[in-house]
Amino acid sequence: MRDVEFPPDEGCPDVHADDPEEQMLYLQRFRGRYPKETAGMDSDQLMELVRDTLKLCPPLRIRHPRDVLRFLALRIVIMPAQKSQFLHIVIRRVIEAVDDWSATKRLDFIYKHVAGRPAPNPEPDFGPWYTGVPSRV
Repeated sequence: MRDVEFPPDEGCPDVHADDPEEQMLYLQRFRGRYPKETAGMDSDQLMELVRDTLKLCPPLRIRHPRDVLRFLALRIVIMPAQKSQFLHIVIRRVIEAVDDWSATKRLDFIYKHVAGRPAPNPEPDFGPWYTGVPSRV
């Protein structure tokens, strides 16, 4: 199902990753929302992670402030806890589906179906030959 014709973030301003005020705003919002997870992190390291994440927002078409914070949480809180190559690939494929789903729908899918779930044991190894298109045998 495609939903990019009517994206829920239409009308939201673009994320300006190079704007120090915007970086500081998202850093403060992120620290306020996740105080325990960010308490042990160095301020410079956390700012660098926020800056790097904000740079990814424009090409991934993540614009709504709520989605930007969810993407920050995904990058900083959830993904390191997963430590699964399989789940990392699933998250990447979904988050990069910019032509099919809005940022809100992509993040909803990841939070519903990937976040907080253990990786399959054993993890599938698709290898370098896997293109995501099923073969007709």
